[in-house]
Amino acid sequence: MTLSQLADSTGQPIGTVEISRDISQRRALMNQVIQSERLAAVGRLAAGVAHEINNPLAVIAEVAGYLEDVLAGISGDEKVNVEREFQEGLTTIAAHVNRCRDITHRLLGFARKSEARLEVADVNAALDEILPFLEKEARLANVRIHRQDAANIPQVSIEEVQLEEILINLITNSIQAMTKRGHGNIWLAAAEDGDKVILTVRDDGPGIDESVRDRLFDPFVSTKPQGQGTGLGLSICYGIVKRYDGEIRVESKPAEGTTFQVVLRVHHMPSRNKSRS
Repeated sequence: MTLSQLADSTGQPIGTVEISRDISQRRALMNQVIQSERLAAVGRLAAGVAHEINNPLAVIAEVAGYLEDVLAGISGDEKVNVEREFQEGLTTIAAHVNRCRDITHRLLGFARKSEARLEVADVNAALDEILPFLEKEARLANVRIHRQDAANIPQVSIEEVQLEEILINLITNSIQAMTKRGHGNIWLAAAEDGDKVILTVRDDGPGIDESVRDRLFDPFVSTKPQGQGTGLGLSICYGIVKRYDGEIRVESKPAEGTTFQVVLRVHHMPSRNKSRS
């Protein structure tokens, strides 16, 4: 709705002109695009594990059963020589089965948390949750992720699944920025600063041109080639951070890498007033 003052030939106000425009359809389309971007993030996680897990799990189960049968059929001196190697193999298989199970459970947990509303998150737990899903994409791009020890970092005031969404977007953007070059590094860090926690995602990638950097958090602005991304990832991150009274910063120069900092408030437990009669 736009209101403009209407004046006569002498400049005296004589009324107001109102122009109203129905933007319901545009807002609905924007929400659909944003939801598609969020689903794409979950899809990237799923694609990172599904291909590696489905077939190996079936093979591992078959091999483990076969080895157990063979081991049971060996006797005498032959059993003494072979038993140790078989046992090591079975232990390795069991460990990989457990790892695959943990990954699938973690992925299911990430998907289910979309319904969560508890607005408190643990930074280290969020990184533990998402990094296993991003390892394959990083390996394919020959990118190494370095995680700085962030012990004793307090919880922050943000919904856990939304903190993970921010981290997924920032780390994925860094990986994709270095994919064409074929190598690179990402450094992850967290530090307490008074009543704030600062999360840092830094890379040594190609950097961002100044003309784009000033509009980086605007919807549909992207540094990726046409057809590779909607340009909404950073806009969504910006919206989430602002919703929780936080701040997101970026420093970057061409050929000198990029640093994103997400500043969030420390979560303080509500005080309980106890009265005595």
